Amino acid sequence: MKFYIASSFSLIDRVEAVVAALEVRGHEVPVKWWTRLHLKQRFQALEPDAFYAEPECEYAFMTDMMGIQDSDALVMVASDEVRSYDGASFEMGYAAGIGRPIFLLGRLKNSVVYWPVKRCKDLNEILNIVEGAA
Repeated sequence: MKFYIASSFSLIDRVEAVVAALEVRGHEVPVKWWTRLHLKQRFQALEPDAFYAEPECEYAFMTDMMGIQDSDALVMVASDEVRSYDGASFEMGYAAGIGRPIFLLGRLKNSVVYWPVKRCKDLNEILNIVEGAA
């Protein structure tokens, strides 16, 4: 299966552990947005008009959206503490809108928009669901 991983740059270690576990089982994670950390750092100080005018901004957005579209499922890698996820929340909404299953590792705040998200205790639970369905 192809997975899109949604998360935060602050959780890259956790993201990479999930990706390694998926790939060792033969699954694919084609879009690795966290490898663009240098772009986030470079553009962080820009004013909004300058930020959104950067060609890399559009490229990153389109790459991520195509990655979600081409995936079979989305895994949201969250922290164990409730916090906000700006881009990842948008990505989960897009995935839900196009009918992709969404699995959560970690915790999100209570919100009706997360109703379609399957909360999982660990990656093995996700693998049991998707591999059992394969």
